[in-house]
Amino acid sequence: MLPTINSLGEIIVIEKMSHRMYGIDGGSNGEKRAKDNRSRQKEWEKQEHKIFLANSKGKEVYAPTWFRRKPLEANHANHKKLSSLSQRISRLTSGINVGDVIVVEHPEREGTVCKRVLGLPGDLILRPKFSSGEHRDLLKKFENTNGTDVEDSSVAFLNESTLEIVPDSHLWVEGDNSTNSADSRNYGSVPSALVVGKVWFRVWPLRGDALIVRGGRPMPPKHTPFTGSTAIPAGCNGEKLVHASNEH
Repeated sequence: MLPTINSLGEIIVIEKMSHRMYGIDGGSNGEKRAKDNRSRQKEWEKQEHKIFLANSKGKEVYAPTWFRRKPLEANHANHKKLSSLSQRISRLTSGINVGDVIVVEHPEREGTVCKRVLGLPGDLILRPKFSSGEHRDLLKKFENTNGTDVEDSSVAFLNESTLEIVPDSHLWVEGDNSTNSADSRNYGSVPSALVVGKVWFRVWPLRGDALIVRGGRPMPPKHTPFTGSTAIPAGCNGEKLVHASNEH
């Protein structure tokens, strides 16, 4: 799978104002973000529980989902939804959010890099210590399972991984091609002050979708190794993390 943006010979259009005006979506303080998210989660669960009881036949067990759903994968199949007018306006009128493709000054050397935002301040980052074709399946199982019901295989996987929290005023960024990307897995979280802007268009070369959308990173084909990290939102406490298409 090709990277989102290749650093050699590509021409892109960058929007440089919205992140300066609105900062990081939800604020740059991780503790406050977690507190605010828990408050929103309580309100969400009240609404969600009522809907569950109305639709349940009494056999299912209520398992709360996270109030803010995971973004749809930014692949070709979802491109039309993610590039709608409302989505584009949202990007212009909001701060940096999970799923944005940004250009950021490299934290360790001269130059810039283009990566997708995976984690915001206060988010918990799960980093694997190994490369495995099974990694993606285990992460999906972990992300879409209630924290109290994680199977033994996933628990073992977690024990073989490292956990770290994104610091205040920092972002966790990774490339879409997890096996061929130097990113936060190498140099850690990056200060938001290093952000140059959000990427909007690929002008050259003419391949794929020219409009770069806000969305979850595209997943490689099945059985293809995936070594990317996964992010657990600040304040999340075992609730199911599901895609936006699963909204009530």
